[in-house]
This record gives sequence, C-alpha cells and structure tokens, in this order.
Amino acid sequence: MKEKDFEAHVPAAQSAAETNPRVLDPDEHQERPESSGPAARQGAQTPDGVNGGSFRFGKEDRLRKRKEFDTVFRKGFRYRARYVEFVWKINRLERSRLGLVVSRKTGNAVTRNRVKRLLREVFRRNRHRFPFSIDLIVRAYPKKEIPSGYAEAENEYRNFVNALSA
Repeated sequence: MKEKDFEAHVPAAQSAAETNPRVLDPDEHQERPESSGPAARQGAQTPDGVNGGSFRFGKEDRLRKRKEFDTVFRKGFRYRARYVEFVWKINRLERSRLGLVVSRKTGNAVTRNRVKRLLREVFRRNRHRFPFSIDLIVRAYPKKEIPSGYAEAENEYRNFVNALSA
C-alpha cells in the first residue's frame, strides 16, 4: 500500500459541539441594548474649536436655482480680482448667500472641486464682514492660475469687501 493512499483515508476528528458552527444556539443570540436615539452630531465649529451655529454653511446660504443666478448676473455689480470675478447684488434677506461658477476650463475635476472648497470656506469664515446682506457669485477665471492657498483666496475676498464698503 502506498503512503499517499493511506493518508487519504484518515478520518478527521470532529467534536460533537461543532456539528454546524454557523447555527447559533438560542442563548447565543442576544439583542442589542436599546439606545436613546441617534447619536448626537457635533455640528459646525468656530475657528478656535468651540461649537457655534453662525459658521455653518447650509442650503439657506447658497444660491441654488438658475433664476437666482440669472438675476444676480443681470442686475448685479462686478468686481474683478486676480483669480476670480465677484458678481453681487443686495438681497432683502437676513443673510448673505453664495453661488460658485467654476467651468471645466479651470482644470480637471480635482482642481475644480479644490477651488470650490476653498472659495466656500473663505466665504463661510468671512461673510460677517459684509456691511449688508448680498447675493454673491464668485466666478473662477477659466485657464488662469488659481489661488495656491487659503491666504491668497482670503486676501482677494477682503479686497472685495473693502471695495464694497468704500
């Protein structure tokens, strides 16, 4: 008899407790403890890390409809800066709103999304500087350089606010 055939007929030992390891015993299935509800969200934070609602950027802070964009472009005032163009119009709301226009000519999707995040963040942190509430559209110039960081974008925004206040 060959050694290979001998090993093939050796039975594997199984314990009686592990007849079907996928089936749970009745006492193994336990219910999770009831929770008091969904976990509380932290919310927006101020630059120094303290929670506060005034720095939030929600739906009510955005220009969302084409009609709103068209009204600002038609009746608004323009301010040209190095990286972007600001188009603004006074609104009768309690808050300023932001709309962004970043065309495909600005760059690939990664670049466009980075520019939009940067401009949104500058607006969110500095919108309290406006002397009155406005609808603001920030349009990135196509095929031009983009701000390399937050400081450059914020500097352009502050120059716009200073020109608006004067």
